[in-house]
Amino acid sequence: MRQKMKQLMGILLSFVMVLGLMPGMSLPAYADGTVTEVSTADAFLIAMENGGEVKLTDSFVLPCNNSLSFEKEMTIDLNGHTLTVQTNEPKKCFWKIYAPMIIKDGLSGGEIINPSQTYTFLLKSGGFLKLEGGTLEFTNEMNSGIDAGEAPFTMTGGTIKSSSYSIYRDGAKVTISGGTIIGSFKDSSGEIDI
Repeated sequence: MRQKMKQLMGILLSFVMVLGLMPGMSLPAYADGTVTEVSTADAFLIAMENGGEVKLTDSFVLPCNNSLSFEKEMTIDLNGHTLTVQTNEPKKCFWKIYAPMIIKDGLSGGEIINPSQTYTFLLKSGGFLKLEGGTLEFTNEMNSGIDAGEAPFTMTGGTIKSSSYSIYRDGAKVTISGGTIIGSFKDSSGEIDI
């Protein structure tokens, strides 16, 4: 019985290793510490549905038609790579954040670039956004970057670059203890701690 169990475990381990070596394939990310490595938009969208920690292993373009909803807790490690949002008409791409999200950069030079004409990160009830590293760049003068409306935004590192407002404090708390902000700050209501 013990020998059969060892054989079964060996076969299972071999299967898992083969899956990990197949191009474009990766195991899903869960809250158990597993890291999903992604190098394409399709892989990123699948990882987004699963949640957990997602590490970019290449730069890629992420198509977005109006909005993407992030409903699972997620950490995005840019890992020195660039995720560029590609929008269709009417050139909008909201990232609606309904769960905790952390953005970091395990290497250096990692970026999320969004050229759309609206807020990129809409912080919704149940979520929050924490920037620990990497660069968030909002290149359109109509884009106001981060809207802390229903949930808080925290920045401990990294850079925000915006042609317009980098952060719009619209009812939720904004906490900044590190990093660099290039662009204006729009204030409506809420609490701020710098």
